[in-house]
Amino acid sequence: MKASASAPANPKKETFNQRFGMPPPRKDNIATPEDVERAENPADLIDDPLERDPSLGGKKADPLMERIRVRCYRRDNETKKIYRCASGCGTTYANVNGDRWLAHAASMCNMVPVELRMMAEAEMVKKCPSRRATETANAANDAITNTDNAAQESKKPKLTVPSSEEAFPETSTLARIARANGKAARHAKLNLAIMKLFCVGGLPLFLSSRPEWLEVFSIMDSSYRPQDRETLLHGIQSEYANINTIQDKFLQAQRNLTYSCDGGTNRGGRALWTSHTSTPEGKVYMMRTREATEESHTAEWIRDNVALPVRSLLFLLKSRSIS
Repeated sequence: MKASASAPANPKKETFNQRFGMPPPRKDNIATPEDVERAENPADLIDDPLERDPSLGGKKADPLMERIRVRCYRRDNETKKIYRCASGCGTTYANVNGDRWLAHAASMCNMVPVELRMMAEAEMVKKCPSRRATETANAANDAITNTDNAAQESKKPKLTVPSSEEAFPETSTLARIARANGKAARHAKLNLAIMKLFCVGGLPLFLSSRPEWLEVFSIMDSSYRPQDRETLLHGIQSEYANINTIQDKFLQAQRNLTYSCDGGTNRGGRALWTSHTSTPEGKVYMMRTREATEESHTAEWIRDNVALPVRSLLFLLKSRSIS
């Protein structure tokens, strides 16, 4: 007796990502820090600095980035060029993304000199969402003012009255510039508001890449392109640098400051160390938070990691006294 026809194959089991509406891993065309960052043994890396020929032209090298990262390759793979932290911490990235390296130097690496850390933080502040929103709003207001002034000039009596486009092309040009600046200012405000929503609401960044999220903005404003996960992350990091800069300027003008640090664990069992500065009035300012679950909390580790904000603040105070 012949065996009956084979039974239909069992349907594929739903994955965790599909069940909870998360994007499939490593298939969403958006690089994440986990995809591109690795901790290497510095002894396994061989430097291969890029030699530039000035006669060929092209984009000039950024002096700050040249001090932060170095092109290199692994001993077991000489053909693939990567970039390592110039301070020797062993962190490598697969590409030369400047935003990642600035964030690494400003707040992630404990081996970066304080002066270089301050320079990286200042560069990040230039790109923070709140500053961008202010700059675009000012540009929009200036463009509106220029347009109004040109419109007042155009109302003066003329010998002939052709169409406004032909008679006063500068007025129509200013109007287009005003509309473009107004749109840029609105988009910058949207970027800032979205960043606040993700931070205050504790929303996972992968939501910014969901089709449903993108659909909302395509309906609201088809000219607005929402930030992807990586851009949103860089915006949060640059805003963090901006807040630190404002806070440091305030603390530089204070006296009799008290520095403290503390460690603990959250509900997920992750070890967190925080450092704070207190004023005589009793106001406490958060200086830094560090995740240290896999670290051994020795005296040397506390000195090199938790006490880092004190060294940064002392450097700023010394710079102020010299100037």
